[in-house]
Amino acid sequence: MLSWSKERSPIPAKVIATCFALLTFVAAVVVGFAAGNAMFTVVWRATIVMVVCWVVGRIVGGVAQSSIERHIEQYKRTHPIPEELSVDELVARKQSVQTDDTSSTDPVSSVAAGSGA
Repeated sequence: MLSWSKERSPIPAKVIATCFALLTFVAAVVVGFAAGNAMFTVVWRATIVMVVCWVVGRIVGGVAQSSIERHIEQYKRTHPIPEELSVDELVARKQSVQTDDTSSTDPVSSVAAGSGA
Protein backbone atom coordinates (compact mmCIF):
# COMPACT_ATOMS: atom_id res chain seq x y z
CA MET A 1 0.00 0.00 0.00
CA LEU A 2 1.21 3.51 -0.76
CA SER A 3 2.37 5.61 2.12
CA TRP A 4 2.18 9.39 1.89
CA SER A 5 4.69 9.97 4.66
CA LYS A 6 7.62 12.35 4.34
CA GLU A 7 10.05 9.43 4.14
CA ARG A 8 11.90 9.00 0.89
CA SER A 9 10.91 6.08 -1.30
CA PRO A 10 13.80 4.10 -2.82
CA ILE A 11 11.67 2.98 -5.77
CA PRO A 12 12.84 5.55 -8.38
CA ALA A 13 16.51 4.87 -7.56
CA LYS A 14 15.90 1.12 -7.88
CA VAL A 15 14.17 1.57 -11.23
CA ILE A 16 17.06 3.64 -12.58
CA ALA A 17 19.57 1.08 -11.29
CA THR A 18 17.68 -1.86 -12.78
CA CYS A 19 17.25 -0.22 -16.19
CA PHE A 20 20.92 0.74 -16.29
CA ALA A 21 22.00 -2.78 -15.28
CA LEU A 22 19.79 -4.51 -17.86
CA LEU A 23 20.90 -2.14 -20.59
CA THR A 24 24.57 -2.83 -19.87
CA PHE A 25 23.91 -6.58 -19.69
CA VAL A 26 22.34 -6.57 -23.16
CA ALA A 27 25.13 -4.38 -24.52
CA ALA A 28 27.79 -6.70 -23.05
CA VAL A 29 26.09 -9.77 -24.56
CA VAL A 30 25.81 -8.16 -28.00
CA VAL A 31 29.40 -6.93 -27.98
CA GLY A 32 30.68 -10.25 -26.59
CA PHE A 33 28.99 -12.30 -29.29
CA ALA A 34 30.04 -9.81 -31.96
CA ALA A 35 33.65 -10.23 -30.81
CA GLY A 36 33.32 -13.99 -31.26
CA ASN A 37 33.75 -14.99 -27.59
CA ALA A 38 32.40 -18.23 -26.17
CA MET A 39 28.87 -18.23 -24.76
CA PHE A 40 29.98 -18.94 -21.16
CA THR A 41 32.53 -16.12 -21.28
CA VAL A 42 30.02 -13.66 -22.72
CA VAL A 43 27.33 -14.46 -20.12
CA TRP A 44 29.82 -14.44 -17.23
CA ARG A 45 31.27 -11.05 -18.21
CA ALA A 46 27.84 -9.61 -18.92
CA THR A 47 26.64 -10.70 -15.46
CA ILE A 48 29.62 -9.07 -13.77
CA VAL A 49 29.07 -5.87 -15.75
CA MET A 50 25.36 -5.95 -14.84
CA VAL A 51 26.06 -6.20 -11.10
CA VAL A 52 28.65 -3.42 -11.18
CA CYS A 53 26.38 -1.18 -13.22
CA TRP A 54 23.44 -1.85 -10.90
CA VAL A 55 25.49 -0.45 -8.00
CA VAL A 56 26.52 2.56 -10.09
CA GLY A 57 22.92 3.07 -11.22
CA ARG A 58 21.69 2.86 -7.64
CA ILE A 59 24.12 5.58 -6.58
CA VAL A 60 23.28 7.81 -9.55
CA GLY A 61 19.54 7.19 -9.05
CA GLY A 62 19.79 8.07 -5.36
CA VAL A 63 21.61 11.31 -6.13
CA ALA A 64 19.09 12.23 -8.83
CA GLN A 65 16.14 11.40 -6.59
CA SER A 66 17.57 13.42 -3.72
CA SER A 67 18.16 16.41 -5.99
CA ILE A 68 14.62 16.26 -7.37
CA GLU A 69 13.09 15.95 -3.89
CA ARG A 70 15.09 18.99 -2.68
CA HIS A 71 13.87 20.97 -5.67
CA ILE A 72 10.25 19.95 -5.04
CA GLU A 73 10.47 20.89 -1.35
CA GLN A 74 11.97 24.28 -2.26
CA TYR A 75 9.18 24.85 -4.78
CA LYS A 76 6.54 23.94 -2.17
CA ARG A 77 8.06 26.44 0.29
CA THR A 78 8.12 29.26 -2.26
CA HIS A 79 4.69 28.44 -3.79
CA PRO A 80 2.43 27.35 -0.90
CA ILE A 81 -1.05 26.07 -1.61
CA PRO A 82 -3.65 28.55 -0.30
CA GLU A 83 -5.90 27.42 2.50
CA GLU A 84 -9.20 25.86 1.63
CA LEU A 85 -12.22 28.07 2.30
CA SER A 86 -15.84 27.15 2.87
CA VAL A 87 -18.62 28.49 0.65
CA ASP A 88 -19.74 30.92 3.37
CA GLU A 89 -16.21 32.35 3.67
CA LEU A 90 -15.96 32.75 -0.11
CA VAL A 91 -19.31 34.58 -0.23
CA ALA A 92 -18.24 36.86 2.63
CA ARG A 93 -14.96 37.66 0.88
CA LYS A 94 -16.76 38.41 -2.38
CA GLN A 95 -19.21 40.72 -0.64
CA SER A 96 -16.42 42.56 1.17
CA VAL A 97 -14.58 43.05 -2.12
CA GLN A 98 -17.75 44.35 -3.79
CA THR A 99 -18.43 46.81 -0.96
CA ASP A 100 -14.81 47.98 -1.10
CA ASP A 101 -15.14 48.55 -4.86
CA THR A 102 -18.35 50.58 -4.53
CA SER A 103 -17.06 52.66 -1.62
CA SER A 104 -13.91 53.72 -3.44
CA THR A 105 -14.25 56.60 -5.82
CA ASP A 106 -13.36 56.17 -9.42
CA PRO A 107 -10.91 58.92 -10.48
CA VAL A 108 -12.33 59.04 -14.01
CA SER A 109 -15.95 59.47 -12.92
CA SER A 110 -15.05 62.04 -10.24
CA VAL A 111 -13.15 64.13 -12.82
CA ALA A 112 -16.03 63.88 -15.28
CA ALA A 113 -18.55 64.85 -12.58
CA GLY A 114 -16.38 67.77 -11.45
CA SER A 115 -15.88 69.17 -14.95
CA GLY A 116 -19.62 69.50 -15.55
CA ALA A 117 -20.19 71.70 -12.52
